[in-house]
This record gives sequence, structure tokens and C-alpha cells, in this order.
Amino acid sequence: MNAADQDEWLTVGEVATKLRLSKMSVYRLVHSGVLESARIGRRAIRIPKASYEAYVAAALLEPITPLTVHATPA
Repeated sequence: MNAADQDEWLTVGEVATKLRLSKMSVYRLVHSGVLESARIGRRAIRIPKASYEAYVAAALLEPITPLTVHATPA
């Protein structure tokens, strides 16, 4: 496995750090199917970088345009 292959997968801890969440919150996202994952062996869970990026992209909000307030004539 080369360095490029290692960059394609993230650990639960790495995702938690990037999203500023607890590891338990990331496990909940994984177990609910919101984040795709692969189990490596009996315990290790890895999250594809593409799945993480799709989750972040879906979570981003559109910028809100400021409302223009017009003074009503008296």
C-alpha cells in the first residue's frame, strides 16, 4: 500500500477531528448508514475519503442573501 492509497481512507478518529465531533458521534453516523464505511478485521472501521467529502458537501448550507429593507413612504 502506498501513500496515495492510505489517503483514500480515514479512521473514525480522523473524521471526528476534522468534523470536531466525538468519536461516538462518528460511530453513530457510520452505524446509521449516513457515512459509508468498511470494517477491517474484527474492530477497525475505515471511512472512504469520498464518503466523508460527500457528507460534508451535503451538510454545507447555501449562503443567505441579506434582506433589503425598504422604508415605506409615510
